[in-house]
Amino acid sequence: MDYKLLKRTNLAYSTVAVVLLNTVVLVVVLNALLYGVFYVRDTITQMREPKKPPTTQPKRPPDDGKLFNSDGSPARTKKRSQYQLEWFDYAAYTDGAISKEYVAEVLDDFYDHGRLGFVFQPWVQFSEPEFSGKRLHMDRDARGFPIRRTINLKEDGLSIAHVFVLGGSTTFGAHVSDEHTWPTYLSAILNDRAKGVHIEVTNYGHVFFNPSQEAVLLTDLLKSGHRPSLIIFMDGVNEPTPTDVTLFTQQAAAVFRLIQFPPSYAEQYEWIPIVRLANFFRRRMTGMTVHANVGRPSHNDLHIQTAINGFRQSRDIARAIAKLYDVPTLFFLQPNSFYNYNLSLYRLTSIPEGFLEYRRFVNVTYPQLKADPAYIDLSDLYEEWGHRKAMVDDVHYSPAFNQFLATQVAKWVDVQSLMPRSIDEKAATGVPR
Repeated sequence: MDYKLLKRTNLAYSTVAVVLLNTVVLVVVLNALLYGVFYVRDTITQMREPKKPPTTQPKRPPDDGKLFNSDGSPARTKKRSQYQLEWFDYAAYTDGAISKEYVAEVLDDFYDHGRLGFVFQPWVQFSEPEFSGKRLHMDRDARGFPIRRTINLKEDGLSIAHVFVLGGSTTFGAHVSDEHTWPTYLSAILNDRAKGVHIEVTNYGHVFFNPSQEAVLLTDLLKSGHRPSLIIFMDGVNEPTPTDVTLFTQQAAAVFRLIQFPPSYAEQYEWIPIVRLANFFRRRMTGMTVHANVGRPSHNDLHIQTAINGFRQSRDIARAIAKLYDVPTLFFLQPNSFYNYNLSLYRLTSIPEGFLEYRRFVNVTYPQLKADPAYIDLSDLYEEWGHRKAMVDDVHYSPAFNQFLATQVAKWVDVQSLMPRSIDEKAATGVPR
């Protein structure tokens, strides 16, 4: 045996092992030090960010182990979102004498539905997923479009006149059951007045939708072959974004890029401090910048003007498209809690600053929209409603107010002029989805 060769081999092995061990230890120690540096840096950055003023709320009444507390807030159960706990007010349901058990089932459904997130919808980017709960149902229409279920009591043998309703979450009916949305109430009112025809109301309201999305959705509906007898728009709460794009455009763009270009190793392991340091120097050397998600933009003078432009032009585009298909339209400026709802009617004693900031924005834009004769102005209905709760949370209508709203909308609908029409499949630009 060559002892010299063995000795050199052992020496080489020991050297390599020591070098590797020291390298591993050095990398671990370096990452630990960098972690501490980045932790301090991130903490300082967070401290320098403008803080939202704290909202001081009185102590909530103790949960009674049942469904709702004495102030109208939901009891803390496994199926209550933070939004529901903060804003929902059971007292807004009392006008309709609706039981706590029923309302709790409504909240259960919205909690379960919310956990499903959104699904992709062509052209408008997103919508709510299909769902079948006790009080909340998301269905698909004959052409595959997602719709909130509307209770339409049918009479056999009658021709059908279809009324489409488009809007945001107040039309969709957040935190109310299928039977308590204003489109469902509208169906009952119109059918009581109709003679020899059945009115079928279809609810195409969607959470977060603004007039720009609604104009695109309308185009898609009509191109698919839908030929309604009337289309109603209920808008005002959701203004077009500053860049007039859909809400999740930035996230959708990032995913679209990932589909084409998978992330590099440097991006995949950004969580490792030493990789983060390397990426920092790489960005400095190449001039790359990181765009933070700054949340909802400030409502400056420019956004005030572009928002008003967005409301008006989207409305005019929708009306022109509907006219192309010989479909009449009605455009309503809706009651808006950010505009003129009495804040003392909320169960909160201190309104969050974010709400008040948006209220200041709306109080500038709404008077200009009210002065637009192309809108049917319903923004003052809270005054006619009286000093009673109309909101089940910060922005969505109660069942009783939905019924009141539907009666006001129905005044503008000439039921006798609604001619029955059906889907024109020969004119459709695509098969049902």
